[in-house]
Amino acid sequence: AITETAGTSPEPVLQEADVNRVQTLLAELGYDPGPVDGRSGQRTVTAVKAFQKREGLTVDGRLTESLLAALEARAAEPTVENRDPGGSRVRLGQLALTGKSRIRFQDDIVKPPVAIDAVINEAQIQNLDTQKTDQRTEVRIVVGVNEFTNLELSGWVKGFNENADLELDAKIDNLELSTYSPYLRKLAAVHLESGQLDTTASGKAGQGSLQGKIRIGVDDIAFRPLSKQEAEQMTETMGVPLETAVDLLQDNKGHIGLELPVSGTINQPEVDISSAVNQAIGGALKKVFPPTMIASMLSKAEKGAGPAFQPIEFQPGSAELDAAAKSYADDLTELLAERPKLSLNVCSRLTRQDLDELMASDETAASSSGSDDKGQAGPTESKAEPLSAEASQALSELATERQRVVRRYLVQEKGATAERVGECRPRLEIDDQGTPRVEVSLKR
Repeated sequence: AITETAGTSPEPVLQEADVNRVQTLLAELGYDPGPVDGRSGQRTVTAVKAFQKREGLTVDGRLTESLLAALEARAAEPTVENRDPGGSRVRLGQLALTGKSRIRFQDDIVKPPVAIDAVINEAQIQNLDTQKTDQRTEVRIVVGVNEFTNLELSGWVKGFNENADLELDAKIDNLELSTYSPYLRKLAAVHLESGQLDTTASGKAGQGSLQGKIRIGVDDIAFRPLSKQEAEQMTETMGVPLETAVDLLQDNKGHIGLELPVSGTINQPEVDISSAVNQAIGGALKKVFPPTMIASMLSKAEKGAGPAFQPIEFQPGSAELDAAAKSYADDLTELLAERPKLSLNVCSRLTRQDLDELMASDETAASSSGSDDKGQAGPTESKAEPLSAEASQALSELATERQRVVRRYLVQEKGATAERVGECRPRLEIDDQGTPRVEVSLKR
């Protein structure tokens, strides 16, 4: 039972320095002792009585060693105290877990279920008070997950609202992605078969405004094909098809490195995936192509199609690779060596210049044979009329030969495998006044 008493205690009252400490602790615990001045005024006595009543102590308002010990004990314990209808207060002087605390988590909602065995190797939280916006809460947590994964979090937080300040660093080593495939399927629309993730993240916030970076390293990733709808959604997010992005980003050791900028606010963080992917793709291309060409490749890329490679150009009516074309084909070969999962298509595009060259050659041949048949159509008439079977056959053979010339050079002379350099259907564009060419694109 709680009793009020006006009697005295044989225990002596505290001196000024200890009264200061009592007042400080009362304020931290949410009571109102008035100014911290070392004097036991009426507000301090009222706060003491409120504390004693709440703790089930003798309510006498006296500032004694016993009272100070009770305050110190309460301040060192985690508490949740409802001070007002607007919310609750959480206080924690210090929490430290030692030894090997184990936690097993199993999520049966997703299919297949996800099971996680965590070992808390270190956990320290100091100076937590959700109602103190000017006090730093220090955090350090080290956790082992499923034996081979290590997670670390360290830093500080000041304030626990949308205007908080913070500085946090996080690290994950050797996270097996296949375990978390059910979650990643929803996040990234992929069915992961394998892959290992290493990541570091750092973030700072001032008055709730967030800035940071996430550095991601992924090794030996493999995933099953996406449904058409899922693929379209992911392409919209990343700016390129996921398979294309992986092929471009994965180096000859099966490693992908990305740096994602973080911005926004604590309540609504923003992670820019598409610009990070484009920047990484540009970095991969930089090893092979000059900067001016890379800028052109990325700027001319169709939405969701990846970089647009420069075409290999030919003289009208010719299927011969000149020195400039061979030099560019050398760069493409180097790109295939740098990115072993990339494959290319080469596609002939005949233009008006090829048709004019063919017609001019036919006229020259007719003139040299001495023909003066006035019924034969001239060049202008021939352009307007449908192509003859002979002209169509000649153009088709020219287009096919150009594709084969490019493939022979890449495969037979430069060492690319035939499986990684494919062909597509040639096309004649009568209205195309551009240079005849073989267009190069990524296989998808």
